[in-house]
Amino acid sequence: NLSIVKRPIFYKLRDSGFYPTWIYALSEFISELPLQVLEVCIIGFIAFFCVGFQQSTFPTFLLALLLICLAFVSIYKAIAANSRSASGAQGLAIGFIAFSMCFSGYMVTKGSIPDYFVWIYWILPFPR
Repeated sequence: NLSIVKRPIFYKLRDSGFYPTWIYALSEFISELPLQVLEVCIIGFIAFFCVGFQQSTFPTFLLALLLICLAFVSIYKAIAANSRSASGAQGLAIGFIAFSMCFSGYMVTKGSIPDYFVWIYWILPFPR
């Protein structure tokens, strides 16, 4: 929702020649990265040690969790950037979440995915 609220300001500054789109996207990514790392660390510590995984795999688990978080945040920002309204973006994001959950291998196993949809299994950011 915040991406949609900030869009008119971004359009005004971009059209005035203050900065190109890629600079804006990169600065948004870098400015939100510390908070996302903190969130992933908190959730990662809780989930990892409550489940009881081997402690030697913790850095790999945390890195995978961070990359998945960054991938989904980027996808949601892309959905928001290409939607006209907040409600439209939320609808598309919910559809993407449902689609991702169905074809990531948790709800529908890889063997039961139809051949013409198996490519979806390999491109989704969820772990397999």
